[in-house]
Amino acid sequence: MRMNENYQTILFEGIASQLKRKVNCIGQLYGSAMSLAIAECLIESNNMKVVITPNIETSETLLNEIKFFNQTNQLVEVLPDLEILPYDISPPNIDTVSKQSDILYKLAHKKIDLLIVSATNLLWKLPPKEYIINSSFKLNTNQIFDIDTLRYKLRLGGYKRVSMVKNPGDFSIRGSLVDLYSPSLDDPLRVDFSDDIIDSLRIFDSENQLTLRKVDQAMIIPANHYPNSSEAFDIFKENMRNSFEGNQMDWPLYNLIETDAASYGVHNYIPFFFKSMNTIWDYVEDNTHIYCMSESIESIKIYQKLIEERYQSVKENDQPMMKPDDLFINSNTQIEIIESKKPVILQSVKFRLNKKKTIINLETQPILSHSKGDHNSYKEIIEELMAKKDLKKILISAPTENRKSMIISHIKNHTESIVEAESWKDFLNQNEMFSITKRSISESFYMESKKIAVIGEIDLFGRTTRSRITRNRASRDPMAIIESLKDLDVGSLVVHKDHGIGKYNGLTKLIIDDVESEFLSLSYAKGDLLQVPVTLMDQVS
Repeated sequence: MRMNENYQTILFEGIASQLKRKVNCIGQLYGSAMSLAIAECLIESNNMKVVITPNIETSETLLNEIKFFNQTNQLVEVLPDLEILPYDISPPNIDTVSKQSDILYKLAHKKIDLLIVSATNLLWKLPPKEYIINSSFKLNTNQIFDIDTLRYKLRLGGYKRVSMVKNPGDFSIRGSLVDLYSPSLDDPLRVDFSDDIIDSLRIFDSENQLTLRKVDQAMIIPANHYPNSSEAFDIFKENMRNSFEGNQMDWPLYNLIETDAASYGVHNYIPFFFKSMNTIWDYVEDNTHIYCMSESIESIKIYQKLIEERYQSVKENDQPMMKPDDLFINSNTQIEIIESKKPVILQSVKFRLNKKKTIINLETQPILSHSKGDHNSYKEIIEELMAKKDLKKILISAPTENRKSMIISHIKNHTESIVEAESWKDFLNQNEMFSITKRSISESFYMESKKIAVIGEIDLFGRTTRSRITRNRASRDPMAIIESLKDLDVGSLVVHKDHGIGKYNGLTKLIIDDVESEFLSLSYAKGDLLQVPVTLMDQVS
């Protein structure tokens, strides 16, 4: 075990010789101690690591906690869940697909040190690694690059041409300007051409279209898991015809693949775009260390049953469905792969000793309140901690300002000394007994040998439902906007937030650069006319 003198280990201190041997199981990791153990494993070696969890909620919890406990500069990421059922016709959220593309790009270029992946995600087949690599390219100012080549490359990367760029995977062309939204960027990019040379690259706000900053270069990565080119659609159709019996003219996806693929479940047919598909193991290195939470194998088996049940319920639909083994990895196959990689099994409770396995049970203990989840349970927990005379350091998680002020107020009834900790390393270096952090730590644990307690927000305030993190962007469905205009009469006065009061003339359709879009037509004094894209309807009241 190679330790940097700037790193401090709490769980693994004193057992370095044991960790040098191949460990099969690590137990007694109560509460967030499991996240701390994984973070300390980042200190132990530079090999890439994969952590398998039973579900996406656990993955996201681990991600938040490991980022707090991590003392290294190694990158920790989670592979997002598509958040759809197997064989669901409804398309996955564009933000989720975008984030998955970003993670696959980073994996393909060995930029991730620790990947967290759920059991369900392990069964979805992934686009080939070569597709991710070959569809990525860099843009630089003063680079020789023409608009037609850029359009072609964007199509190969799954981008969709629109009238105005709002979402990841969008691109638009207006004269010498090309706007695009790569999953690798937090905001869209505007490429300004001067003949066949890139004159400037600007990051802009998708809401008001104003420039945020200039950049010298930008990495463009695939926006979707399949290409969006005419060549790719021809390959798709050929594979679909050769795979299914029946009249392809009766299959909605076959006929609308070029124009409306997402609405007809194209993500259930992605293997038709490629010669072969990959798994997550094709994206990671051979010497990757695998950690598997004990419940994960059972979750894989349960998801396999769901896949088979869903297939039976939809296979008689109006278009044929790919068989489970063509779209997913069979659970037995995946479990065999995992076991062949000799993972370290992690669990919260103790492992029973086994002569055939190397087992480490750490010394953490749970901290539980009899009224866990009650409004005042945080007071009881703090009182219990104060009664433990041998405790040296206590870290409390309070992600909201309201909870933070409640806890500080109660602690100051006993002591004036409480400090804020920005990170785990910051907490360990504090001299005060009480520290509080705004970072989210879910559950508690206590380590008697170190006289340290970590108090999670679930034990303090009970379990709450968390919203998934998406890009901070307000997008509205154009059809929903059009429906909202039915009660607005032609000639009605409306107010545009930038142009003031005008008269509503109705909806018009305009073709700009071969793309047809809906616009609100507004007239102003002196015959001035303003055409507002329906996607910007929120600017009109």
